[in-house]
Amino acid sequence: MITASAFFLFLGLLVFGPKKTIEMSQTVGRALAQFRKAASQFQSQLHEEVRTHGKAVGSSRSISLREEDTVKPEFRNA
Repeated sequence: MITASAFFLFLGLLVFGPKKTIEMSQTVGRALAQFRKAASQFQSQLHEEVRTHGKAVGSSRSISLREEDTVKPEFRNA
């Protein structure tokens, strides 16, 4: 995986130059950070809604999501 990253970094340096490559990398990094933050907030809100719904129904046991029920991204080395 590191070799692929190094290849794309080298290719970006050749095509766009060092300044533009750094700017594009920072932009992609910020976009990924915002996406992760939004996904985390959505998951937290979903868990809160499930808990609230369980209390509103008046059930004696609370509704909770097991770790197996949550969606987690899988990163696999190809």
